[in-house]
Amino acid sequence: MNKHTKVYLNRNEFGTVSGIKFIELHYADLTEFYYPIDLLVLASYKYHEGSTQKAFEKSFMEKYGMSMKEIQEEAALDLNKSLGVWMSKEFDVEKVGFKRIACIELDDRTITAECFAERIRNLFAVINLADGIGINIENIAMPVMGSCLKNLPDDEILSILVEQSRFAMEKTYNLDGIYIVDNDRERVMKFDRKMNEILNRTDVDQENVFSDEQCDEILCDMWSKMKYYREQVTSGKFKKRDRSDVLIEFEARIESRELRQFEFCVLARKMLEFIIYDIGGDKAGNRNLFQRIEYMRKTELASPRITAYMHIIRAFGNAEVHTDEEVEYSIEENYLDRQILVECLSRVVDYWIAYKYRSNKKTK
Repeated sequence: MNKHTKVYLNRNEFGTVSGIKFIELHYADLTEFYYPIDLLVLASYKYHEGSTQKAFEKSFMEKYGMSMKEIQEEAALDLNKSLGVWMSKEFDVEKVGFKRIACIELDDRTITAECFAERIRNLFAVINLADGIGINIENIAMPVMGSCLKNLPDDEILSILVEQSRFAMEKTYNLDGIYIVDNDRERVMKFDRKMNEILNRTDVDQENVFSDEQCDEILCDMWSKMKYYREQVTSGKFKKRDRSDVLIEFEARIESRELRQFEFCVLARKMLEFIIYDIGGDKAGNRNLFQRIEYMRKTELASPRITAYMHIIRAFGNAEVHTDEEVEYSIEENYLDRQILVECLSRVVDYWIAYKYRSNKKTK
C-alpha cells in the first residue's frame, strides 16, 4: 500500500436532529489509521480469526505489550455474555491513535443476517450506554465487519452495515461519524459500489477528472501554486481533521492521477473549508459552511464574487455526499459541471494565495 491509497474513497452525509452525520470509506491499514479515533471496533470470530484483527493484535502486542485478552479483562464495559460486545478502558490517544477498543463476538458458523444486524445494533447500544456513564464517543473506525462470514452474501453484509450505522447515528446525539477502514481492496471496492448505489451516482460521477485535459492542466497548475505554502499550514492550529490533511490528500491525487468526479466535489469542499479556516480562523469555523462563507463576505475578508465561487463549490460538494433526490426540473450532469467546479476552485485558490502573499509581506 502506498501513500496514494491513504485517502478516503467515499462519503455519505445525512442530516439528523443533532446535526450532519457521515459514513466515510477508506482503503487503508486500520492498525495505522491516520485520524485520531474515539473508538476502534473489531470483530472476534469464534472459529476464524479475521486478518484485520490478527494484524491489529500483533501490532498492538509489539508496540504496547498487551493482548486483546488482557484488554478485555480490564474492560470498562463487558457485556459479552448478554450482548456479545465489550469496550475497553481508555488509552492514551496520542500514543495509540484511538481512545478505546470495542469488540463484537461473532459465531461465523451459525450466524444469520438477522443475528448479524442484531450484533451491530448491540454495538451501538453499548456506545449509548457508554455515553450515559460519561464515556463520550464522537467517532468510530472499523473494518468491513463480517468479511469472514461465508454464509452471508457480501451485499447483505454491506447493506446491514450502512443501514444500522445510519439508524444509530440518527438516534445518537454524540456520535458524529463512522470510518469504514480496510486494506482488502476487493472488500473496499464492493463497499464503494454499495455506497454509490445508495447515493444514486451516475456514470459521470464515476469519471476520472484527470481524463479531462482542461481540468488536468488547471489542477496541476493549482497545486504548483499551493505547495509553496504547504509547510506553513501543516502544524499548530491546522493539526485537525479536514484541515491541513486536505493538502496532503490533494497532492496524492495529483501524483496518482486518480480522482473520480464525485470524489473531486467532496475534496473541493474540504479545500474550501481549509481556506476559510486559514483566513477567517475560529470565528469563521464555528458555523455551517453556508454561514462561514457569509461570514467571509460580511466581514469583507472575501469579495461577493469570491464568495459566489465558494457557494458553487459548497453546492457541488453537498450534492455528492447526500442521497440524490429526483427533482422535476433539472438537466443531466456532464463535463461542463466538472469544468465549472474546477474553475471556481482555481479562483478561490488564487484568492487564498494572494492573501498568503500579502500576509507574508506584512511579517517581513
